[in-house]
Parts: sequence; C-alpha cells; structure tokens
Amino acid sequence: IQSLKVTGPAASDGAALANEVLGFPSTADFTPVGAGITQGALTGSEILPNGNDVLNVDQRRYGIKVEYLKDQRKFVFSSGTTGEKSLITILSSDNDRAANILGISSDYDTQIIKSSGSGLPSKPAVTTGSKAGIDISGTFSVTANDNMVNVTVDGIDGTIEIPPGAYTGTTFAQALQSRINNISASNGKSISGVQVEYDPDNARFVFTSGTSNEESFINVNGHPNFGLNVTTNVRGAIPKVTTLVQAKDSDGNLLYIDKDGKETTKKPENLPKYTPIYLTKGQLTFDTAGKLVSPKEGAKYTPFDPQNGADLIVLNVDYGKFSTQYSQPFSVLSLSQDGYTSGRLDGINIDTAGVVRANYTNGQQAALGKIILANFASPNGLKQIGNANYVATSNSGAPTVGQAGSDGFGSIQGGALERANVDLTEELVKLITAQRNFQANSKAIETATNLTSTIVNIRG
Repeated sequence: IQSLKVTGPAASDGAALANEVLGFPSTADFTPVGAGITQGALTGSEILPNGNDVLNVDQRRYGIKVEYLKDQRKFVFSSGTTGEKSLITILSSDNDRAANILGISSDYDTQIIKSSGSGLPSKPAVTTGSKAGIDISGTFSVTANDNMVNVTVDGIDGTIEIPPGAYTGTTFAQALQSRINNISASNGKSISGVQVEYDPDNARFVFTSGTSNEESFINVNGHPNFGLNVTTNVRGAIPKVTTLVQAKDSDGNLLYIDKDGKETTKKPENLPKYTPIYLTKGQLTFDTAGKLVSPKEGAKYTPFDPQNGADLIVLNVDYGKFSTQYSQPFSVLSLSQDGYTSGRLDGINIDTAGVVRANYTNGQQAALGKIILANFASPNGLKQIGNANYVATSNSGAPTVGQAGSDGFGSIQGGALERANVDLTEELVKLITAQRNFQANSKAIETATNLTSTIVNIRG
C-alpha cells in the first residue's frame, strides 16, 4: 500500500482514519503521462500511478486474492500461481494495524499452505494477434480512428486509449502494456502483470496474463491495422501429472516383482537405485537394463462392441516383442496395419446383375441388396396405371420373379432411365408444336427475302 503513494486527508481535517489505520502517506507521487499533467495536483486526463516506485520483476506479485470468511471472521489469502514455489507467508509481527484492525496476528505466520506439485510450472493465458494490416516494421502512426482497444483479463473488462502519435512495434507494445495494467473495475479489482511483446518476425503482438492457472484468461480486441481484430486465445493451464503408487495386497503389504516376474510381498535384498516394483495389474515393469519384466505373456482384452453393426473388436497384445525402456525419447520400432481407415459414403451404383453397392471414401465397397425382376407370360397384357406403372391382369398372367441375367430375364443397366418413363403423347404434341414454330419462322424468313428482292428490283 505504501508503494502506491495514495494521498489521504490531513489529520487536521478530522478524517485521517484512512491514513492512520491503513498507512496511507500524506504525500503524492505520480508519473505524468502526456501534456498538461501537473504532478501532485491530479490535473489532466491520464496518470500512471506508482511513479518510479514500481517494484523489480522478481519482487512483483500478480493475481493474489484476498477473501473474507464472514462466518469465521477471518481473511484468506490465495496466490496467483500454482506449484511447489507458490507460497504465501503473512508477516504481521511488526504491523500493529494488521493485528488490531484486520485480525492478522502473528498466528498467521505459521498458517502456511503449500500444496505438493508436479515440478512443472503452470502456464499463463496467452492471446496472439494476427498479422498487422499496416507496415509496423518501422515507424507508424496511431490516430484517433484506430487507438481504442478492448481488453478482458481474468474477468475484468476495460477499454484503453493509446495517445495518437508515432510509434514503433516496441513502443506501441509498451504503451499497450502500461495502460492494460492500469485498468480497474468498479468492484475494486484491477489488472496487473500483463506483458505485451512485439513479434517482428510475424508482425504481430502477443499478450501474456500475469496469473498462471486454469482460470487465467486474456482477450484483446482492437483495430485491424495492428492485427487485433482477429486474435487467438489460449487459457492458462496447470500440468496434469499422475502419481504412481506402489500396489499393496489385501493386508496392506507392499507388492514387489521377483526375478521370475511374479508378485511377492518380500522386499528384495540389496536393492539397486532402480528396481521394478509392482504397481497395478496391466502395467509394464522393466529391469535396470531396460528389458521387460512383467507381463511376460500376451494380454487379451475383453471384446468391445462398437454398437454400429460391426463385429466385436478383440485385442491381443504381446508386450514382450517390442517393449523396452531406455533413457531416450519414445520411438516406434514396428508398425503394421490389418484394417481399414474410417470411410464415408461416397456413392451408390447398380451392376448388370442388379446388385446395389455402396462406395466409401476409404476405397471399400459393400453390397446393400439386390433388385429382383418380374416376368409375365404376356407382357402386352399388362395394364398401365400411369407414371410408367403397370399391374398384372388375366391377360398377362401371374408374375414370375427372378434375378437379372438368368434364363428368361434381361439385364439391368445402371444409371440409365427406362424408356417407359417417357409419355409418348406429350412428347408428340411437343414435336408438333416445335415443327409448327419452325415452319412459321421459315415462312417469315421467306417473306423477308422476297421483300428484299422486290426492293432491289425496283431500284434497278
């Protein structure tokens, strides 16, 4: 609080409670930004607090949360980072105000909560802008038409305004960073620790949040001249690590693997620095030479039903052939495939035998069914009922069904229309109409030709 140099009322005003209780000094220290700023008088439109008293990077703390438990009448302090290095210690032995007013006594010195971690640092949120719409490799201008930027960091929204003028990529990134870190919400929360970097290789700006956990989020939206209209957001993350626990029997005894690969509760003598222990059934264990110890035989997994009409899937895995463990990155020693990749329906065709086949994008075909033909003793005796549909009559006889290409049945031509689909009467009427129109056009042409000849003759 003292580093903020917040100005409070003088004691003679009778309202010096903020100064006396919270330790606000009675002096002001501000760094003016822009013209027309009077130091200490708070005149002007833009002021960056803290002046030259900003802490070094290694001393800054971002994202710290303080909550008050109303029922227990206690304060809870949470850090903005996670992992083994995240630690909060409340030193209140030399602060009477914290002890008397806020209840933060020396008891807090021993209330340190340090969770076990993975050894991997948590990641902050990152927003990457797109390529700038103008050339920002050198000096460029910022005007009142493109200097507004909307920012959201960890649920805190704000709009900043970059003063118009000439900038480079680096100075523009610094202007963004300083103003983003001075955004405050109406509920008292503020943004801090955001870093803005200029990426000259891709002509874009990269924004990194000051907090690093799963709730960390940053979003920036601005003018396309600076590539801020389309951005890529990546939330913060905490590494997920599974801690291996040595297996135990029903009595709670630790389980080991003996030289024959069998589980035992007897601890091997003269244990080397690395020795195989039994974790859970199905896990692989190796000896100090990197060779597989257990399981020695193949494993057969329970059949899986994909529930889509396909056959059951049964996996037989033999770990003994290619499973080794060495001090080097993972690599595939052998790879074989005896199945097909997934495919989508690409089309349907019908062959001359009437078999309907489905074609898939993975090159496979599947027979879906077969078309059956019907023959009659007297096809001319069928009765037409419209739309190329016929029904059997006493003159045609009963239908005889069979396959295409067999005796007494014709073949099927896929992708062709049946001639019976054509209405001959309608097509004949259309033909007569077309012929009449042709004759009329021919007569008009003949008349025009004769008229032209007559005119030529008169002039002659």
